[in-house]
Amino acid sequence: MGTVTKKAMADIITYKPDETFRNAEDLLKAIENRINLKLYIYETQDIEKVRQSLPKLKSIKETFDLHEVLATKQPCT
Repeated sequence: MGTVTKKAMADIITYKPDETFRNAEDLLKAIENRINLKLYIYETQDIEKVRQSLPKLKSIKETFDLHEVLATKQPCT
């Protein structure tokens, strides 16, 4: 999370101490109009689907000289 998001969350909790936030979604809804960012909440199963779809990556030796890595999806043949 960025500083702007953390600050907005701290402010809403500080200035509305009687407001109850049941979960992260409630807190994000409370700050969505205070920041100029679009925030999303992902369920654990969504993250797991993405993790499983990623290819297994190997270590790259001599990464000190490495500046950028690009990956493209190759068409099936």
